[in-house]
Amino acid sequence: MKIDIVKNRKTFFIRVVALITLGIGCFAYFASINLGFLIIGLIQFISLFVPSNYLYQKIGSLEFKENEIVISTNSDKVIPLIDIISLRLFYNDQKVNVTSKRWFGIGFIIKMLIETKEDSLQEYKLLVKISERDNYIKALEKLYSKQINIRERNELGAKYFLLKGNLSYKEIQEIKSKYNISW
Repeated sequence: MKIDIVKNRKTFFIRVVALITLGIGCFAYFASINLGFLIIGLIQFISLFVPSNYLYQKIGSLEFKENEIVISTNSDKVIPLIDIISLRLFYNDQKVNVTSKRWFGIGFIIKMLIETKEDSLQEYKLLVKISERDNYIKALEKLYSKQINIRERNELGAKYFLLKGNLSYKEIQEIKSKYNISW
């Protein structure tokens, strides 16, 4: 399964709003419509409807394979699973559990920290699309079953397991016994 690695776009959204505003301003000027100037002011509210994942640019991909993780950015990097000391995943509560394309939503961003024996720490931002959510969960299950030290958290540090938060005590005990992990 391949997941996109992304980085922040610095000026993408500003450019889009500026172009839209410029276009409507030119239209209002040449059409001599006073209402057009009112619309120009209201255009600024478009930013409320554009989700944050449109502010990211794809720079590569991450692929979970049977015994390794392949990271393809400027240079390909292969990380064997036996070399991984820990894998930290940080989720945004509000966007992880979205199951439909609300407004313009295409997925959610995960901050991933990989600690290996060779390198100290590597950080990536992953864009998991809504259609890839189930495959992502299956890939995580495989990593858990291979005894990889994975810590899933939300932005505030609350524990997660396979994109599920607010687990009951019973659920946590079942997870711990099934995958032989400790929290």
